[in-house]
Amino acid sequence: MKPIDILHAIVSTEQAARKQYADALEKQEDFAGFIEDEKAKLKNEYYSRADAELSKFEKAEIKKANAKIERLDAKLEAELGESRLNYERLRDSYIERIYKNVVSDDA
Repeated sequence: MKPIDILHAIVSTEQAARKQYADALEKQEDFAGFIEDEKAKLKNEYYSRADAELSKFEKAEIKKANAKIERLDAKLEAELGESRLNYERLRDSYIERIYKNVVSDDA
């Protein structure tokens, strides 16, 4: 083999090596992009599931809160009703006492 043939073989091998290196870099970039895309998909999937669970939990909590509010409203109405009845029952006696105090001989 002549020195020029050896030189051509070296240059040809170097060019092939550079092409393989460039191909490897391209594949690495493609794979990195694929990994980023998959990470984004997984992240979106997990966030979607988490949002769904949070929404379900929030609805359950709102339902519990509304039930508690309804119980408290019912209790308030019952106590208010009792207070109204008590007021109606005692109103005349209070008016009579006040009248007696105002009209009494000491006034």
